[in-house]
Amino acid sequence: MNKKLLLIRGHRLNKWEMQNYEPLRKYYDIKAVASYDHRYPLEEIKLPIIKLHSLTEIIGRVPKVRGLFNIVFKNWFLKDYLLGLDPLLAWADIVHSLETQAHYIFSYQTALSKPKYGYRLVITHWENIPFAYEDITMANRHIKPRVQKETDHFLAITEMAKAALLLEGVPEERISVVNYGVDLQRFCPKPKNKDMMDKIGLCSDDIVILFIGRFVWEKGVFEILFAMKTLLDQMQTIDRNRIKCLLIGSGEEKNRIREVIARLNLNHTVKILPDFPYHDIPEIHNVADIFLLPSAPTKHLREQYGMVLVEAMAMGKPVISTTSGSIPEVVGVGGLLIPPADHVSLFHAMKTLIESADLRMEIGKRARLRAEQKFDATQAAQKIHQIYQKVLFDHQRNRL
Repeated sequence: MNKKLLLIRGHRLNKWEMQNYEPLRKYYDIKAVASYDHRYPLEEIKLPIIKLHSLTEIIGRVPKVRGLFNIVFKNWFLKDYLLGLDPLLAWADIVHSLETQAHYIFSYQTALSKPKYGYRLVITHWENIPFAYEDITMANRHIKPRVQKETDHFLAITEMAKAALLLEGVPEERISVVNYGVDLQRFCPKPKNKDMMDKIGLCSDDIVILFIGRFVWEKGVFEILFAMKTLLDQMQTIDRNRIKCLLIGSGEEKNRIREVIARLNLNHTVKILPDFPYHDIPEIHNVADIFLLPSAPTKHLREQYGMVLVEAMAMGKPVISTTSGSIPEVVGVGGLLIPPADHVSLFHAMKTLIESADLRMEIGKRARLRAEQKFDATQAAQKIHQIYQKVLFDHQRNRL
């Protein structure tokens, strides 16, 4: 009989991560846990999904209370508490919380219940800032030691995330680095999709620059607009009307982004498009010539991974990103890296790639090769399977 595996992601359960776990269905009886206030579509996930109520969602049903709650308890560590999680934990042989150990309360919930039910506990660690969020609430200082004590193994997404765990005192033998990947059969170089280009309103000879992500300051969206304006003002070797920039996503800065686009007279060059279903994302990358993710660090956030970077590289697209957080570790030779929050450097990088189709092709080939070597979802699934087998074997050996 297959072992029972419970994957917990709460309001962030998504298809792009789950493609690294779906191949494990042949080894385990898997259930994935989301909350009713989930951020992303769940329909494409090929796993049984159980939805639970979160404390934030319950309180959010009362409009008069919701506003006050969001202000007063913005960083309250209990807000993502999952009601009804305990019976599911009792079902599992392996519980895998797919989120940093202290930032979400459900990791703490799994740690508290582990002695009672005896399952093996694995936690994915994205955070690359040591002791992150401990200055916001004392709760993080309280729950981290308990989570670290009860966790059998940490799955660090990057070497930088592993380094943060080591500084926090987690023994190295309880940490493995596993880079999430994509389905390389779906995300692969191919001719541009004319139907998608027509749908978006692009011409066959357009040079398309693409951004996919949240519309927030730290993703560098405003640097893109500043660099685009400079590019159009100084471009001489290529018809400026051929240059198009697609911004795909949503977020708190959307209205401000529209204002800046109008102020810089970029309306004919920059298009804002809503989020697309994940099954369309390969075709969205497909229409692009260059992918941008000019992330900038904040006090509490340095880019932890950037799945969109992996997707773009798998499609054979050259990327331009920054040296923020774990980005250099992900991009490697698959793109150009610039300082964060530097629209001048971004302009120069964009100009370099726009003016040289040969360089775009060369970097794109390197990007695809890097994706094949490091970011194959099937290989990631096998590494995760090996981690599960190790923690199960170690537990059985310790009982003898």
